[in-house]
Amino acid sequence: MYTLELTRGDTLSVIVVRKDENGNALTGDASMLRSQIRTPSDNLVGSFTITETSTPGEYLFEVASSITNTFPLGRLEWDIEYNNGTGYVKSSETLTIRVDKGVTR
Repeated sequence: MYTLELTRGDTLSVIVVRKDENGNALTGDASMLRSQIRTPSDNLVGSFTITETSTPGEYLFEVASSITNTFPLGRLEWDIEYNNGTGYVKSSETLTIRVDKGVTR
């Protein structure tokens, strides 16, 4: 499992690349994706804003610094959910974010 490292109060940005089983870029899916960040005890602390970049199949997942500034220190969990709107829902594996305290404030 991959762990993102974040200093509390920094902008959290992740690029996610989506491809089909043949390696072709999946485009136009930003509105069908959602991603939340929760504590291990299931408290919601934030949601990613998801936008498609100019590179086909590439999506920017981002949480503003004003939101990450409220994140508790330690371990958080997140995943990505795809919902095509016709009943097909698929979630990624649960990933980890480690939130550390910044020195410069």
